[in-house]
Amino acid sequence: MSRAKTERPRVGDRRVINGMVYTIRTGISWRDLPERYGPWKTVCTRFRGYALDGILARGPAA
Repeated sequence: MSRAKTERPRVGDRRVINGMVYTIRTGISWRDLPERYGPWKTVCTRFRGYALDGILARGPAA
């Protein structure tokens, strides 16, 4: 996944994945995601990218 060239630092993967899990478990909309998980758009965009790449379907690494 390529990243846009911005001056902002990348939000940590663990933080974003925790946001994905929180969203899925609670059933909230992406826009209602608490700020502690990073920007909701970032979490949503990475979730979509991971889903399209098949990363989420593979399951945990052995």
